[in-house]
Amino acid sequence: MMKHYFQTLGALLASITINAQTGINTPMPSAALDVVSKGNTNTTKAFEINNSNTTEMVTVLDNGNLGINTSAPGQKLVVTDALNTNVYNGIVSVLSNDKTTGVGIGNNGIQAIGSITNNTLNINGKGSGNLILQNSSVSTGRVGINTGAPASKFNMMNGQMIISAGDNPAIPLNNGWHDIAAPANTAEGVILRLVNTSPVAAGNTSILGFNSYNGGGATWGIGTRQLSANFSDSKFFIGWSNGGNYLERTVIDNTGKMGINTSAPTQQLDVNGNVRFRNVPDNNNMLSTDKVMVLQDDGTAKKVPVSSLQSPEKFALDNIYSITASNVFDRNIAGIYTNPSTLINDVNIQMSQTITIPANSSAMLVINYSVPIGMADNGNGANSFSCANNGLAYYGIRFLKDGVEMPAGSRKYSFPSDGLNTAKVSTISSAYTEIITNNAPSDLTITYSLNGYLEIFPSTISNPCNVRFNMFSTSGQNYNWGKANMNIQHFKKPL
Repeated sequence: MMKHYFQTLGALLASITINAQTGINTPMPSAALDVVSKGNTNTTKAFEINNSNTTEMVTVLDNGNLGINTSAPGQKLVVTDALNTNVYNGIVSVLSNDKTTGVGIGNNGIQAIGSITNNTLNINGKGSGNLILQNSSVSTGRVGINTGAPASKFNMMNGQMIISAGDNPAIPLNNGWHDIAAPANTAEGVILRLVNTSPVAAGNTSILGFNSYNGGGATWGIGTRQLSANFSDSKFFIGWSNGGNYLERTVIDNTGKMGINTSAPTQQLDVNGNVRFRNVPDNNNMLSTDKVMVLQDDGTAKKVPVSSLQSPEKFALDNIYSITASNVFDRNIAGIYTNPSTLINDVNIQMSQTITIPANSSAMLVINYSVPIGMADNGNGANSFSCANNGLAYYGIRFLKDGVEMPAGSRKYSFPSDGLNTAKVSTISSAYTEIITNNAPSDLTITYSLNGYLEIFPSTISNPCNVRFNMFSTSGQNYNWGKANMNIQHFKKPL
């Protein structure tokens, strides 16, 4: 057997010497070493190298797959980590000649390798464009696209990034989107931040732009602008540009004031231009407590009561007060009168009205009253209505404001001593007007009242002798006396 091996080896050496080519399973080798597999299946081994422990180290299958540390390579090149310890390098390494830089492939990824500490991994395109991945052990740990020196955790220079919900970015899905996911809690953690990397200073801006077409600069932008060196003194804006600086169309400052078409709002809502309201609900009900909005000279809005909507130079009707007597009131004037003239001017006929003048307003009051006065039926038969014929000289109404007589509103008439036994009824009426200014910050109340007035000359008047005010009777026949009435019209204008 030993002899056979030597003969074979000799023949092989002779063949190498003569032809300088060796063939295995082929009589006509076409290369220095030409090995032809005997089998013709994917699992047939054409070439195998084992180590001293008979562990298969290199395998070449009939289909051309090459395996290192695997006997059944499933791809053209399969390298396995026998000890499963080479995570990012050590399975395949590509190094420079001096071994200072290189790329290592492990069972869990790719890593820059070499003798230089913290090598950067570069993935470069042909012609232009590159991707830089820095080692995480460096304080920066940055990623750069189109830059060899990324200035932040992610730095893309002069490029365009397309995020598409479809396979073709030019034809996005109708209902496709991408999420930037926030943590599943209620914390207000910032998920995405756009920051100006300059030191804080007035004029610093940070803008995110939008375009509805592929070309030119960003027509619309949203962002912040620093107003001073105070870091909290900034504003948020929505801007529009046609090639130059952004025109701030909407602004919100750090106090919550919003400006539309103005960059410096002075009110919670500051609109530079006209406004329009659409689809405001109709309502035919207006309450006395309703307010309306008006604009001051500088455009600042304020709310005022509906009742104040009038020309400041003109009075407008504010209210009407009215009272009608509900009862008769008699005053017995029987007695002996010796003075040249005896006055009874405090007959309370229960006719009074209290009005209210609003604060900071001027009021014009137009007051009309009408009070019937005559003799009551005193039950004296033929003299029932004539008991006062020889003594009563005048009867009338005394007009009072807060208990003080206003002579312009008082009236009296001569009593008709005609000797007839009649009721001698007269209607005392008057119109009184005055203007009152209320400069106070609170409302002003005033009470107007009517008192009966009787004037008696020296005489003796039999008992009973009742003078009747307000009406002849509260029920039954009133004999067309009518009823006492006082009407107050209140006209108002603001001060």
